Amino acid sequence: YRANVLQALQGIAARGGHPLLLLSARPYTGGDALGWWQQAGQAAHIVREVYFPAPPLMRTGVVLASRTMRQKFRQGLAPLLKAGIAPDRLGLVIGFHSGPGKGGREGLQPTATWLRFAKLQTLAAKQVASELKIGSVVSWGWGTFDQAGADVDKPKAACVYLWARDSKLCDGPLAAGA
Repeated sequence: YRANVLQALQGIAARGGHPLLLLSARPYTGGDALGWWQQAGQAAHIVREVYFPAPPLMRTGVVLASRTMRQKFRQGLAPLLKAGIAPDRLGLVIGFHSGPGKGGREGLQPTATWLRFAKLQTLAAKQVASELKIGSVVSWGWGTFDQAGADVDKPKAACVYLWARDSKLCDGPLAAGA
């Protein structure tokens, strides 16, 4: 299986593509797996998925929530950095899901708290990316794939996310309102 994945990544890269290998769990880097991860990191960007359920995190307060997110992002990337993968070949995926059981909003109310979470998560990823010199931060979870994930506040959260990345991309304070 690993050989097939590596061959696919190398084939995409050889044709001028920029493959992203999403990694949802801590990688095993023992034995011959270490060499595989190093080769995969040369062919593709390895993008670590680190998701948070917003309600329990926000109950801790903004300072602790922000610190926790930064620590979890660093912990998610640490094994890959230790494996010798170049930081610019690594990335983070942050999620903005709304449906129950998927992390993200998970029913967090009021809207202002959800938007604050979106800002804090984005700023935490931005800080860790800058600190570790990683190559990318990707977001997802914006789509609505079923009724449970329908969220009228997603456009506001998306604007706050863009604003937190670069204030020229969207007027987050205006979208968030009072």
